[in-house]
Amino acid sequence: MAQSRLQKFASIFNRVEGFLRSGGIKPDDKPIWFDVYKRFPPVVEPIYLRPLPDINVKPIFYHEDKIRAEFYRVFGSPGVIDLMDSSNPTICDLFIEKYVEIAKSSQMDIDDVTLFNLAANRLRESGIKLRKYEGSNNIDLPDVNIDKPAMKSHNPKQNIDIASLMDNE
Repeated sequence: MAQSRLQKFASIFNRVEGFLRSGGIKPDDKPIWFDVYKRFPPVVEPIYLRPLPDINVKPIFYHEDKIRAEFYRVFGSPGVIDLMDSSNPTICDLFIEKYVEIAKSSQMDIDDVTLFNLAANRLRESGIKLRKYEGSNNIDLPDVNIDKPAMKSHNPKQNIDIASLMDNE
């Protein structure tokens, strides 16, 4: 099947219009948006080669997002999550609820590392098993800094020495 790279040079409207003229698409099968687009074309045609506008996009990160990222960095994924089942919150959602609850109920100003450790310990006390991503069963959590993103994650496959594997033959 021949493939075209026309999408880089023409808009979707021009391509559909070409299909209609050549008979590739029957007039009865044309997209619903085609007549509206033809009647009210955009001011600037949306094509691939048009330069992007120089707009400064603000990062949209909430404190909850930082907590969630740190949770998954420390504890890894808890397994399969059913997104259709909204009645059962995930372990991460329970962790964030505990974290926020501790932060609101404390009278003192507690740093993020201590809040993270307290929330993890409260979840363990309630019977939820949190396993560390590195595989250790140590209850003490590492010091985490929620404001600085983790630069590298633990990947056990990175430490394989191929030369030592070949010498064992």
